[in-house]
Amino acid sequence: MSVGIPDIDADHKRFICLINDFIRAIVERMGLLEIGIRLQLVLEDAERHFAQEEKLFKKWQYPHALRHANKHREVIKAVHDIMEEAKTYNFDSEWKNAELAIKDVLVSHVMDEDMKYADFFHRHPEVSGRVHRHRKTA
Repeated sequence: MSVGIPDIDADHKRFICLINDFIRAIVERMGLLEIGIRLQLVLEDAERHFAQEEKLFKKWQYPHALRHANKHREVIKAVHDIMEEAKTYNFDSEWKNAELAIKDVLVSHVMDEDMKYADFFHRHPEVSGRVHRHRKTA
């Protein structure tokens, strides 16, 4: 899930660790409180990460920043909806479905949407302050 931007990649790694902790809580049949806490951590990290991305978009003058920010809102709403629905879960299969839904919405966003700005970033090194180095010819 690397986009080739070190700070973003570090965020994505942390994010995956939190998702894995959430999944582990379900698999190990921890109590609902523990599962809920871990899901809340996933949500909070997603919100923090999305805010960071949006600051970078502004800095880079990313032309699709508004569309991408709207995708962030959709992801956060989907996670909130899953959290609300999960409050009524009593069965392992329901929690398994919640786990799959969370993974799908968050990982899909990274793989689909984040790769678009990564492509922009790498095609336009000037937006990030990186400078092309030209070799001198003799």
